[in-house]
Amino acid sequence: MNQPQRATKPTPTRELRLPAEALHAIDCYADTVREAASISQLAQQLGRPAHPVLKARGIYRWIAQFVAYDVEAFFTGRIADDDPQVVLSRRKGMCGGYARLFEALCHACGLTAVTLVGKVKGYSFATNGSLGGHAWNAVFLEGGWRLVDVTWGSGAIDADRNFSRSFKDHYFAVPPHQLANSHFPDDPAWQLMTLPLDLDTFINQPRISVAAFNLGIAPASHRNRRINAPRHLAISFHAGTDAKLLAKIGGIQALPSQRCEFVAFHAPRAGIRTIELTLPKDGLYRLQLFANAGNSNQYDLALEYLIQACGR
Repeated sequence: MNQPQRATKPTPTRELRLPAEALHAIDCYADTVREAASISQLAQQLGRPAHPVLKARGIYRWIAQFVAYDVEAFFTGRIADDDPQVVLSRRKGMCGGYARLFEALCHACGLTAVTLVGKVKGYSFATNGSLGGHAWNAVFLEGGWRLVDVTWGSGAIDADRNFSRSFKDHYFAVPPHQLANSHFPDDPAWQLMTLPLDLDTFINQPRISVAAFNLGIAPASHRNRRINAPRHLAISFHAGTDAKLLAKIGGIQALPSQRCEFVAFHAPRAGIRTIELTLPKDGLYRLQLFANAGNSNQYDLALEYLIQACGR
């Protein structure tokens, strides 16, 4: 077994640039690895690439493709065994199992990795606004720590409460400021940011999707998810030139029976898009921003606000 490399304390570092061709090649290779009765046997196969980044990527890809999320344990509250060998044998686990398996395989391949724990804006946040406990990883590559979430990279729980596998490249070596939008480690140093967020700031910031990050979409005028404002207001966003945006506004308390209405943007200056709203009456509204890159008709949710309108 390879000896893990020595690593430094968690500190901010430059973003890791990954060539798409090399990542595609290692992903294809990892997809062919099927015989894996033990951690050491699997590590021998996934650890064949010489470059440490490709070793870590192969591990990430394999777990995301071949381990399923234990939805039954999640909804029943049963504590799933997160021992790496057990998760490997069952091909099923919860976030702790995903994270510990990633860490164990990294160590077996000579990489330094740790398991992080904290709070996230996950399934429970989307359904009832509460933070959930979670586990993810940091791996030391190219002279710095890189953040990885294999659980979120493997798929998600769908509307029918089933695990829907959908590989996401985004959660391998995530830029720290992007992961800090959804993940809050118990030790703030593992945010890997020069100025770590406090819990209140983390909770109050709008939840930004992977699609939004990929298109350079970010809040410009309003940094908090909940906005208290008069019924006439303007909200601005940063957005890349390729981003096609669509927004809709719907009443939560003010207009519960009215369907959402689409609203238009204007661009007062380069890189900024603005929505001007005139809400019909006081109350609570949900503003959702959807985006695509212009290469399809599908718009993905980018971010959303809750607007408490009161007065003119």
